[in-house]
Amino acid sequence: MRRYLAGIFFVLIGTVAADDPAFADVATASIAGTVTSAESGLPLVGVLVTVEQNLFLGGIHVVTTTTTDAAGKYLVEGLDPNPGWPYQVKADGGDFRVVQHWDGADCPPVPLYCSYANGIAVSAGQTTQGIDLALHSAGVLQGHVTRADTHAPVAGAGIAPFYYTSTDANGAYRLRSVPLGQYTIWADAVGLITTFNDGQQCDDFLDCSDIVAQPFDITANATTTVDIALAPGVTVSGLVYVEGVPDAPRPEVRLYNESDPQRPYVTGLSAEIPPSLNDYVFRGLIARTYSVRFGDPADSRYVSEYYDNVACDQDVCAGVAQFVTVPGQQIADMDATVAPRQKVVGRVIDAVSQAPLASADVQALTVQGTIWGSYWNTIVETHSDAAGNFTLAGIPADTAIALRVNAANHLGVQTPDVICDAINGFCQSSNTYIPPNSVVADTTLDVGDLPLSQGATISGRVTNLRDGQGLPSSQIALYMADQYGAFYSTDSDGNYSTGMVRTGTFKVIASSLYESQMYDHVNCADLGMCDLGLATPIAVSGTGTFFGVDFSLHDPEIIFSSGFDN
Repeated sequence: MRRYLAGIFFVLIGTVAADDPAFADVATASIAGTVTSAESGLPLVGVLVTVEQNLFLGGIHVVTTTTTDAAGKYLVEGLDPNPGWPYQVKADGGDFRVVQHWDGADCPPVPLYCSYANGIAVSAGQTTQGIDLALHSAGVLQGHVTRADTHAPVAGAGIAPFYYTSTDANGAYRLRSVPLGQYTIWADAVGLITTFNDGQQCDDFLDCSDIVAQPFDITANATTTVDIALAPGVTVSGLVYVEGVPDAPRPEVRLYNESDPQRPYVTGLSAEIPPSLNDYVFRGLIARTYSVRFGDPADSRYVSEYYDNVACDQDVCAGVAQFVTVPGQQIADMDATVAPRQKVVGRVIDAVSQAPLASADVQALTVQGTIWGSYWNTIVETHSDAAGNFTLAGIPADTAIALRVNAANHLGVQTPDVICDAINGFCQSSNTYIPPNSVVADTTLDVGDLPLSQGATISGRVTNLRDGQGLPSSQIALYMADQYGAFYSTDSDGNYSTGMVRTGTFKVIASSLYESQMYDHVNCADLGMCDLGLATPIAVSGTGTFFGVDFSLHDPEIIFSSGFDN
């Protein structure tokens, strides 16, 4: 199998003045050359010559086109001598010539294109000569992809290794300007078995790269037709849940090839995009005997089991259901509920009323070490139910964890005693990185009630001095004990509100593009130059919202557009 790649580099060549006065336009530049046959050296007539620019992220920009004359010559005039992006020249001699970029870079078969080629320098009033191309002979490859069972056309089937080539609505594909040589190809489509030009098949258990298919020839000035029939593949799908935690992501699902004495396996993918938490699917499989396992037997988080409810920690287990499949068989609803080996249970309540808190976010965290230090890493997350109860499952055995809990209108906590609020949103102020709890293998850890205290918020509005209207997208910086805590932005009407804060004394700074202001209306040059000792402190205690922490700033749009104070 061949792959044709274009080089990614630029070569600048010199320019020479033409003797012909027709070339001499002092305002513009020109490019000239000859296109010949690579085999015979004879000139090629009527070849399409394109001058283009590769704008990289902007794609290919075609500047102009022309065709070669009876002597194989071409001339492109009226070019900008300062194009910004280098000019490139491409010659397309039709179906039976390989498309080529100067200098000598053959392109992949059309409909692919050469995206990179050598750059060509030009100068005002001069013609860059010698931009010659020699095109190799080529052939055409075409065919149809159909279903082997119904003979219906397969639209959108991929043709490899000619990437980005696929069949149309009639199942047809066509590649022109294919370099001469021997090739093997294969076609693939969702739900069908990937098949080579000689009928050999491959799937997740039989890598396509391991197949040696019978090649066919692409010859000069000829069209080769290769049709491929795709048989329907076996599909296995279902849902997997974690016992007691319906919103937990499923463990690994393995499909074993029981027809192979070595019992290789592949892992399932989600049937949806974006991925679902619980579903899995295997598609395009060759008909064999299969078994399905839920959970890696080496994974200490879950009790691994085969379908149907055959719990087993070994690789080979007695009483396992095996499925002898036939082409096109759809095996659905192979569902399972996997038991966690260890879990953490508890309840989230209001610290004052003792009432349960529903929909609280509960996370199990471990300490993650890096070369830069340590940080808390979430390994499992769930939410409390209507009664405030929660279950964290999927925790590895013998793991030291901390719990982090957050609920609406309450201050969060991280066990054992760290408050998570707007100032300490990531709970990094813990005196120690040693997690307070340890989850022992095959046990349930009951942490009891986790009380959360209600907090308060600070809110206000940022207006402009010109007309008192709200200033959107102004930055709000919140400080506690003169230490930076959190950033916020005003909404479209200039309003803002902080996250939950505990009892304490706070200072707030509002900033626009050109200035900052501390509460209460103390101006400073910018956020980094504000003297917090001049700011008015805001004493917060209890719960609720502390309103009226307002600011007045100049309108940055007026300053920017006029250069004058508004």
